Amino acid sequence: FTVFNDSNDDRNHITGVLPNGNVVVVFRRYNSDTSTQVDMGYVMSADNGSTWGSYNIIESDPLVPFGNLLVRGSDVYFVTYQVLPEGNIFRLYKSANNFSSFTNSDLLGIISNNAVEPVIVDISGGKSIMIARNDDYINTGQPSFYQYNSSDGVNFTYKGVTNLWSDKNHSV
Repeated sequence: FTVFNDSNDDRNHITGVLPNGNVVVVFRRYNSDTSTQVDMGYVMSADNGSTWGSYNIIESDPLVPFGNLLVRGSDVYFVTYQVLPEGNIFRLYKSANNFSSFTNSDLLGIISNNAVEPVIVDISGGKSIMIARNDDYINTGQPSFYQYNSSDGVNFTYKGVTNLWSDKNHSV
């Protein structure tokens, strides 16, 4: 079976269940012939994935969804990133109405390091941790990931570099 099919290279999906029980897949459509992003959007299923609705555009900016859906009560969040010449931006999207509309806010402003592919995990007490991959760890000699902490799940501060493995050849 097929969830969604078009002429683009559909990638960087985030899949989850909304508070109303619908299954949603957020992804970006990428034109591999021209190496450009088309847009970012989602498809939804109201019958546990047996059938899927039409594609809905969220943004046409070159944003890359990454990580997971965070369900916090009736609100649903996901994070994207964008690579810019002056640095990278992480953007947090929020839907309070089961993906009928969205608001977004930039996290941390312009990030001057090589952080990409952010993933947020909620922990106890309304706190969150975000880990982002260091896209240039081999050339910089720094550890492979950056860590950011939040006491409210929305406002993050940089905590430093971290590793998930001991070197590039052996995972821990």
